[in-house]
Amino acid sequence: MQFSVFQCDLPDVDLVRMRAALSDIIQHAEDQVLIIDLGPTEGRPIKSIESLGKCVSVLERRAQVV
Repeated sequence: MQFSVFQCDLPDVDLVRMRAALSDIIQHAEDQVLIIDLGPTEGRPIKSIESLGKCVSVLERRAQVV
């Protein structure tokens, strides 16, 4: 398993190109790429999260008494 994080400050046209390039090279059944728009550098909250490839499986969290 590999986790990599890359921070990119991209103009819209380069973001579209990056999505297309990643979509062409990833293994959609196995790989997952999350693109997170952090918004302007002034510190506003996250605007959106986009996923390419494998869907995120949401695990139900429950309290467990041991």
